[in-house]
Amino acid sequence: MKKYNTHLKVGDQAPLIDAIDQSGLSIGSEMLLELGKLVLIFYRGAWCPHCNRHIRQVKSELLSLLSKGAQVLLITPEQPPFLREVFKETQLPFPVIVDHDYKIMKDFGVVFEVDESNFKDFFMKESMIEVIKKRNESTGNLYLPIPATFLIDQNNTIAHIHFRANFKKRMSVSEIIDKL
Repeated sequence: MKKYNTHLKVGDQAPLIDAIDQSGLSIGSEMLLELGKLVLIFYRGAWCPHCNRHIRQVKSELLSLLSKGAQVLLITPEQPPFLREVFKETQLPFPVIVDHDYKIMKDFGVVFEVDESNFKDFFMKESMIEVIKKRNESTGNLYLPIPATFLIDQNNTIAHIHFRANFKKRMSVSEIIDKL
C-alpha cells in the first residue's frame, strides 16, 4: 500500500482547507475555526458501510459536539452524484467537501493508492475497484483516504489524531467529545 505521508503529528499546524461543499458554498478551515474547534473526518464514500455507520453516529451526537465548541467537516474523494444517496439517507447537517484531486488527503497524509492488494481477502476485488473508480470519477491511479479523524484547535494546531489503517476502527464520538 503506497502512502503519501506528510508525517503530521499532534502539535503541528494543520494544512489550510479551501473548497466548495455539497451545497456549492465556499468553505474553509479558517472560517470554521473562527466558530470553534474543528473535527475533520476523512470519509471513503457512500459505498463503505463502516464509513456510513460512523457518520450516522457523528450526526446523532452533533449537539454534544457543538456544545463542546466543535465544528464538523467531512472530506471525501467520492463525487457528488454518488454522494447524493448518503445525503438523502442521512441529511448531513455539516459540510462535506469533495477532494477532487486528492490534495487535502495528501496534505494530511491519509491517502493511499488502491490496487488489488488492498482487496486480497475480498472475493469480488475487481468489481470493488471498478465501483470506487467510477464513484471517484478516476481515470488514472485510484486513491482513498485512511478513515482518519483530526481534532484541530482554534489556533489551527492539531490536538489529536485518530489514524488506523484498519478501516473498521474509527474514533468513537465519545472519544471525540473527551478529546475536545
